Amino acid sequence: AVSPAAGALLLIAAIVGLIYLMTKFALVSPVLMIDRQRNPVAALRRSWQLTRGNSLRLFLFIFLIALAVMVAFIVVSMIAGLIFALFGPEGALIGNGLVAALLNAAWAVLILAALAAVHRQLAGAEPAAPPAPIE
Repeated sequence: AVSPAAGALLLIAAIVGLIYLMTKFALVSPVLMIDRQRNPVAALRRSWQLTRGNSLRLFLFIFLIALAVMVAFIVVSMIAGLIFALFGPEGALIGNGLVAALLNAAWAVLILAALAAVHRQLAGAEPAAPPAPIE
């Protein structure tokens, strides 16, 4: 039994806390893959260490990428929706589903590549030299 104002403040605090934790643990995937860390607790700890002092910048970076991608996806979805509407309701449903799947896959690749670059920058690792060509 909490007043509506206190409930709203608790909700805002919970959202801010969740965003903070998501930002602190954003580098878990790159830590697992680049650092080859297999212990999930150690990966969480390493992500927390890498983001120390950079949480706000990392959040703003991810937010700006998400905002730009969202605008691009809306434009692409609208254009694809108009094109697929020519094929009737079933064609539009299938076409829009395919476009949404492709856009989501592109988002996943983009954000993982960006997080890998952030990991490399924060970890101070030098980029690996490209492999020698096979002759």
